[in-house]
Amino acid sequence: MVVAAASRTPTPEVTRAFMQKLGLDQRFDNIQLIPAANGYDAHSAQKDRCHLPNIKAATGYEYDAMLFFDDERGNVEKVSQLGVCSVLVSSHVGLCLQTFREGLVKYAAQQRR
Repeated sequence: MVVAAASRTPTPEVTRAFMQKLGLDQRFDNIQLIPAANGYDAHSAQKDRCHLPNIKAATGYEYDAMLFFDDERGNVEKVSQLGVCSVLVSSHVGLCLQTFREGLVKYAAQQRR
């Protein structure tokens, strides 16, 4: 299994430094940190136009072989249109084990089609 992380952030270098200090960079095969004007810029660093194409190019996996979790409904909807199995995550809870399992079940069902 290949695991990638994608985030838009106003400070990619600071984010990468924190991930390294916490050892999180070792847990991902690919990390996409794309700058955005204020971290929540609705017009830059869109998952469907920046992050996922970069991950596809870096890993060689097609969109229909990806499972994507995000806490922004718009990202989930846009990425789903690419053929990626996408799951909305609660912004209050984050990616918990229950949501991860739900994603795996949804992914498995999508693969059977």
